[in-house]
Amino acid sequence: MDVRRAQAEAAGSAMHSPSANDISNLLLTVALVVLAYGVWSLVTTVSAPPDPWTILLCIGLLFAVTIFAALFLRFPAKLEIAFVLAALIIGNAIINHVFFAFTGLSVTSIIDSKIIRATDTSRRNETEAARRAASGMGEDSFSSQPVATRNANIIVEALQKAGFAEVNGIHPPDPLLPLIGLDMIPPFLPLSSVSDVASKVPNSVTFGCNEGDQREFPIWRMDRYGYNNDDTVYALPNQILIVGDSYAQGSCVHQEENTAGVLRRNGYPAYSTGVGGFGPILELSTIKEYGEPRQPKAVVWLYFDGNDVLDLSEKELRSTFLLQYLKDDFSQNLINRQSEVDAFWRSGTWSAPLVEFEKRGDLKAEWAAKLDANLPIVRSLLGEDISSLRDDENLVRIFTRVIAIADRRIAAWGGKLYFVLVPNMDDYRSGGVSKYRFPVLSALRRLGISIIDVDQAVRAAGDPLQFFPVRDDWGHFNAKGYRLMGRQIMARLDQDFPPASISSGPPAR
Repeated sequence: MDVRRAQAEAAGSAMHSPSANDISNLLLTVALVVLAYGVWSLVTTVSAPPDPWTILLCIGLLFAVTIFAALFLRFPAKLEIAFVLAALIIGNAIINHVFFAFTGLSVTSIIDSKIIRATDTSRRNETEAARRAASGMGEDSFSSQPVATRNANIIVEALQKAGFAEVNGIHPPDPLLPLIGLDMIPPFLPLSSVSDVASKVPNSVTFGCNEGDQREFPIWRMDRYGYNNDDTVYALPNQILIVGDSYAQGSCVHQEENTAGVLRRNGYPAYSTGVGGFGPILELSTIKEYGEPRQPKAVVWLYFDGNDVLDLSEKELRSTFLLQYLKDDFSQNLINRQSEVDAFWRSGTWSAPLVEFEKRGDLKAEWAAKLDANLPIVRSLLGEDISSLRDDENLVRIFTRVIAIADRRIAAWGGKLYFVLVPNMDDYRSGGVSKYRFPVLSALRRLGISIIDVDQAVRAAGDPLQFFPVRDDWGHFNAKGYRLMGRQIMARLDQDFPPASISSGPPAR
């Protein structure tokens, strides 16, 4: 009976094994393809020095080898392994995509934010230095005085009563893009604001902003080009240009407290062309207009992780006028036209068209349609492999090519480009990380761009929110945060541009 039973089981196994074996092979093959895609995606979105991500990549490769080996196992062990591995890998892929669709955060971003950065020793090589920088080393003063009002209107009224003839504000140029694109104003795009230093109006000042911790409301004197700098910086050699948006502008702190001011006070003659609302192409345009003529030895590009890539599709790629700055030979010669810039902003001729644009839905729709219409222009300037101006993959590709253009132009006059990652305060409140961070940083590393990751220094300090004005509302860096970022930049500049040795002079008698 035992022999007959064994023969029957063998016959049944022979009948069922081929189909079950095919199912096992199919499951293992699908799992192998999904895992290979996951490993490829991880390799292209994170850097892989000897750190915990390398360990995870090795584990993934080990799984791949295991699956491949399982294809040669015998039934029924193959089927059991196939079900387990397929359930783990395919289920994880589905959960990851569903989680991203509902939350906007990737599991990779959360792991990197919450686990990897906490255990990665290679990212904490400068932890002690960062903590010393964060501590301020006694630079912070503690006052019992209440913070100044956050209402700029009160400050403007007080300045006018005190006899200041002209009180200006920062004029971001990005609202002018649709007006130029729809022929509502002449094709002239100022990239800066009114110059208080070069102004013919006596007692001209520009007010900044206060996000909640300044004892004195920031009041600026805009330099000869209409930017937030101490104008005396242009008398110094070996200048450093800082480009970016509101962080490069130095929003909501005093002029000497922003990044350029910190560098200047420490012997680095830095000037900024940053303005709130700038995106990558507007930042590239300031390098053309205010960098190339002055040829600084270094250009520091402050990249805000929150919206810089999105600015491409939401504003800049719609403007055929602005796209001209992707051509090497285009310039408005703005560095020599500050009187026209001042006259433009003072005239207010742009104000009524801007109000009209904001009220009319048909004009907004016409402006939005220009994004798809400009695809052929962008492809001709940045590459035929750009298939859309809307999806994330193409936007990252466009962004990195804009940076590559900047790097090439800066190198042409003998300068060096530094890319600074400016973290978003929301990262520390929600635990998330921008979906563009890893693709952007990985692409720039492949280009050989020097990267300064301020996020590492902020996290190393232990309490990231100490670098922002208030904890319960979004804000830019406070003075302490700008100082920390400035020190990270100076540390890198010291490596690449070591100070000349100082002669000891004649011996003392």
